[in-house]
Amino acid sequence: MPTENHLLEIQQYFQAGYGLIALNTFEEERWLNGIREMATREQRQLDEWSAVVTLDSRASLLDQLKLMASGEQNHRLLLLKDIQPQFEDPQIVRALREASQHGQRYANTILLMGPDLHLPVELEKESILIELPLPDYETMQQLVEEVLLECDEKMDVSTLQDTPLFERLSQTVLGLTLSQARRTLVRGLHKTNNQINENLFLSLVADKQELLQGSDLLEYYDLTTDMESVGGLETLKEWLEQRSSAFTESARRQGIPAPRGALIIGVQGCGKSLIARAVAHRLKFPLLRMDISTLLASERGISERNMRMALQAAETMAPSVLWIDELDKGFAGASIDSKNDSTLSRLLGRFLNWMEEQRGKVFVVATANNIDQLPPETIRRGRFDELFFVDLPNYYERSEIFKIHMQRRHCDPTDFSLHELVERTDGYSGAEIEQIVASTLLECYSTGRAVTQEELMETAEEVVPLSKTMEEKIFEMREWANGRCRRATPDSRVQQMLDHEKRSGHLAEEPTIATAQREWKRLAQQDSLSAAISEYVRVNDMCTFEEIQTDFTPYFDTRGEHGLVIRQNPKVMLAVKFSEELNLVLSQLITGRRIYLHPTEAEAYKRKLPLPVLKQVPEDRQREFAWLPTRLRSVPPVTRSPALSQVGRIRKPGAATSEA
Repeated sequence: MPTENHLLEIQQYFQAGYGLIALNTFEEERWLNGIREMATREQRQLDEWSAVVTLDSRASLLDQLKLMASGEQNHRLLLLKDIQPQFEDPQIVRALREASQHGQRYANTILLMGPDLHLPVELEKESILIELPLPDYETMQQLVEEVLLECDEKMDVSTLQDTPLFERLSQTVLGLTLSQARRTLVRGLHKTNNQINENLFLSLVADKQELLQGSDLLEYYDLTTDMESVGGLETLKEWLEQRSSAFTESARRQGIPAPRGALIIGVQGCGKSLIARAVAHRLKFPLLRMDISTLLASERGISERNMRMALQAAETMAPSVLWIDELDKGFAGASIDSKNDSTLSRLLGRFLNWMEEQRGKVFVVATANNIDQLPPETIRRGRFDELFFVDLPNYYERSEIFKIHMQRRHCDPTDFSLHELVERTDGYSGAEIEQIVASTLLECYSTGRAVTQEELMETAEEVVPLSKTMEEKIFEMREWANGRCRRATPDSRVQQMLDHEKRSGHLAEEPTIATAQREWKRLAQQDSLSAAISEYVRVNDMCTFEEIQTDFTPYFDTRGEHGLVIRQNPKVMLAVKFSEELNLVLSQLITGRRIYLHPTEAEAYKRKLPLPVLKQVPEDRQREFAWLPTRLRSVPPVTRSPALSQVGRIRKPGAATSEA
């Protein structure tokens, strides 16, 4: 139907007296056949010109245009092929303008046809530009049926037509011309001996990608990264899996809108780019990467043109995945709501308009690291289907990441104590875990040693994780994501419990409070004090220091001469009479933003410190010792106080609390 609709549109334009119509298309022969039939029905003379075959060996293009403007011939269609180079000639441009202006008077119309027409400014107001589409789904269905019969006469195509395989075949070759689609299908079927399987689809995508390359505005990636290559991010994976079914033709017929895409924000090195590549593999769509910096040009208007051409290329490849890496850097400082008329702001506006209006099957996966540079317009609902936040990997995810990188390098994960490695790398990103495995293997290989647990642990000790070098930044990202983004990862400790129960053969029950209580106790028995306290705080929400000290006494020594204070205001006491080990772990968990302090009433404690009670951290430096009663939670307070995330350790705080 799109072919008939566009031919009708062309017919209506020249019936209305338009003297100049520009037709953008790569499929010259397909559209020429339709225009010839239309001219016959309208009883109009159709003449065709190209640089190779002229209308008359004695007549130049300029003469033909003058003839159209003179009125010596009426009801005439003049079709000019690949006219773009002729626009360099001012005489040709002027002749086209005069012929167009006289078109309505003499019922003459000039049709310009080419793959990438850009009209001179002199002709913009005299003409209409029509983008002629590539073959639609129904047209490709007919082609697929023809090619299957040509390749294998014995194939029963009628039984295949209503199957998902036939639908996928027709969808996969969308974005190609009819001739390209035919060649690609024939070549792919030849490779697979006329078998319709996954190898055929991978071959079609690869050939399609190769055919449509040639522009440096987009990078084309091979589909080599699957979902199994991504450790964790189960919530995001499940969301993507659900939406993959919405790209089918049956979903379209039922009115299910094709997903627009997802914006993935989070800590660098934690799998955002990896999941973008895995999405394309899951969907079996071509993967295109757009770098905003490559679109920028010094000449005004060229950057916007590059953006338009890049988005058109993505639509031409559809169904496809468009990956925009580091969206925050690409559009840093841009805003369509401001009066700033910068190139970046105009590019941002064009991109966001396209996101809202495009109805093609282009799934956009954008990633961002720096929330401060992220234009606010990008996070509005309606642009992306969902916003996800990717945090540092939890216990379960770190275990999966270690397994992936060990197996990729021909190491058996069962030869190592993953639990010990995972505990040691708390706060490490996926990229840092990969570095630990790769660096250890390289060092051992160069010296002829076997890889051991000790070698991996030593390398882990040497790596300084982002959670330390960018501690404040990561905390700010987490706080910003609360209430704005969906977490890409389910609750870490619940996932760890389920994984443990699967390994130990226990019943895979829904996690309960009793199950969660058993989990922190199990971790404490294994001397995993940091993980045990994190789990305890998660399960026993709003717990006190006093309760932690009491409940952990059966597992290790909790009493001693140490205490916690606010680092920026060291006379604000938080807790006293802790063992050195408990004091150290609690300070690390609080400073590392794994558990959070929430001011509370003194009545929450059975044993109160004999000091003046504060309700919040004072703005001025405290001159005398005072006590700030707090509870511990696994989520930050609504109103952030930076002082509450920085605690200091002191020894023998008895001078201030001699009666405590």
